[in-house]
Amino acid sequence: MKELEKYPVNLDGLQVLAKPDARKYAECCALAYRPYPLTDWMLDKYVPTLQFADVWHTNFLCTINNSISIADSPECNAVAVWLPPKSSGLDTFKYICCGGWQFVSRWPRMLTYENFAKKMKERLAGDNCWYLNNLATRPLWQGRGLASRLVSPFLDLCDATDTPAFLETHIEKNIVMYEHFGFRIVGTGIIPGTNIRHYAMMYGHKKM
Repeated sequence: MKELEKYPVNLDGLQVLAKPDARKYAECCALAYRPYPLTDWMLDKYVPTLQFADVWHTNFLCTINNSISIADSPECNAVAVWLPPKSSGLDTFKYICCGGWQFVSRWPRMLTYENFAKKMKERLAGDNCWYLNNLATRPLWQGRGLASRLVSPFLDLCDATDTPAFLETHIEKNIVMYEHFGFRIVGTGIIPGTNIRHYAMMYGHKKM
């Protein structure tokens, strides 16, 4: 919430999320990321949806103070988490305090991915960019333009301030959607120990 005060982003008609919204946010993500290759590998695709939602609940609580988290409505049919330029990102100690200790058996894979993704982002984008940390839409609400509503205000801000934006995805069908928004692939790789392809995409990277 406090990050929003620093940036002139127009979020009219959108819901700015706070800690009381954590459960609705987590439920949206748990439904949206079933199935998804990265989370299937990190968390086990057979984990019950309720437990799967606990992971997203923890992530939300861990990033709420240094991000701008938004939804299409109070019902959270679609959600997005944007980390501003120079953001410190995910803090391991804070993650544990917010409930991450529950997922200790998953830490090796989580850390493998985090280290891989962090190094690629540092190499391709640095930290002076907006980072779309998460974008999720409940399955029944996909294809209705909700994702665009959560992305467009920040891309307008990027244009106005000549600042790039960065994201990652792991399935090819998402690439077309992000290209529609103006993102372009700037790097790819295979997550260590998997056959999962990691696509790094940027908006406004030609201005760098």
